[in-house]
Amino acid sequence: IYDLGTKRIISWQEVVGTATLPFFGSVYAILEDKENSLWLGTSGHGLIHIKLEKNAEGILKVGYFRQYLSGKQNGPANDIIYALSNGDDDRLWIACRYGGLSVLDKKTGRFKTFKAFSSPNSLSNNDVLSLYKDKSKRLWIGTSYGLNMLSEEESLKENPIFKKFRMTDGLPNNTIHAIEEANSGNIWVSTNKGLARLNPVDGAIASFRESDGLQSNEFSDGAVWKSASGALYFGGIYGFNYFMPERI
Repeated sequence: IYDLGTKRIISWQEVVGTATLPFFGSVYAILEDKENSLWLGTSGHGLIHIKLEKNAEGILKVGYFRQYLSGKQNGPANDIIYALSNGDDDRLWIACRYGGLSVLDKKTGRFKTFKAFSSPNSLSNNDVLSLYKDKSKRLWIGTSYGLNMLSEEESLKENPIFKKFRMTDGLPNNTIHAIEEANSGNIWVSTNKGLARLNPVDGAIASFRESDGLQSNEFSDGAVWKSASGALYFGGIYGFNYFMPERI
């Protein structure tokens, strides 16, 4: 934990109460919710819900901790979680590698999982790598075999329709590492063969490769950030690219 006030790194072991918690590691995703608690997606240790507090002396302590594991009566699809996304309705979306897309209703504490090949309009693949909730409340789901879009209306159904985008629709590659929305509303994704810009209104896709100035055609899981000015940053195997999407 980095303390912005003291400009100091606080190790996990320094936080009061961590010594009695179950072991976990390989944190791939960290998400803060409106209650200021943290959700952690791990590779092999499931989903962690934790709240950190400061005591009277200003020392960090664990105020709440819960671990959700697969294989139980109620849990995510599996324990390898690469991405997390908050809904606006107390739902937490969970990207499970090789397991599909899970969602936790934080009010009821119940999980539901959407699997590929379970219905005619299901998820394109169970290997889910990335998630993004756009300003129109659409959930974008990146898998190792295509990009999926789930509208808020469909997400409430038992067997929702996932709109799919693959190489046959114009993507440069089917492995979707990271997703971000430009201020214009276009959706940008990073893949194993460059970047792609998707217009969610008409589905038009433009792609960009190493020959256009990218660090490499191959990008990295979850390596994306949008600055306050609207610049997009995408990280890959040889560094990162940043650009103003409206000027491309």
